[in-house]
Amino acid sequence: MGMFDQVNLDDAVINDGSLPADVYPMMVTNFEIKPTAKGTMRGLNFTATVIAGKYKGRTYYQWMRVPHPLDQEPVTSFTFDKGNRAGETINAEQRKLDYLSAVKTLLSKLGIPESKMNEVESGDVIGIQFMGQIYKQKNTLESKLGNVQVKEFSDDDIAALDDAGRSNSNDPGNMFV
Repeated sequence: MGMFDQVNLDDAVINDGSLPADVYPMMVTNFEIKPTAKGTMRGLNFTATVIAGKYKGRTYYQWMRVPHPLDQEPVTSFTFDKGNRAGETINAEQRKLDYLSAVKTLLSKLGIPESKMNEVESGDVIGIQFMGQIYKQKNTLESKLGNVQVKEFSDDDIAALDDAGRSNSNDPGNMFV
């Protein structure tokens, strides 16, 4: 008998802590630019929390690099070493643009007008509710946020999702329309 002598783990599942691939009602709960632990570069910490259904309270985290002229670790070129892009090199300027484009795309998906993006503050984003599609990246345990549809949820919407135990659609475009 081991340390679990009174417990049977046979029917338990291994959970990596991430959300299963599906569509979830979510709310932005953190949105801040901060330096990495080493302090050599900056990134956007984005957190969204499921607000209804079976996974209510579970969080989705995403870190996105935000290149800054004062970063100690500059963006450099990158060469793919495997896959269908093996040998292809992306220069440093294109990588910077790719990083910033990812941030701009997220802001756009969350309903921030392009004309306001350079002035956005955390408080402008925290509290935004949306339907978010989570998908699993191939060959990894990581989850990514795909489709996003901004939506204010009424108490009735949340109660209906809580009763259902989860969303009832894999297409956020069809939710509550």
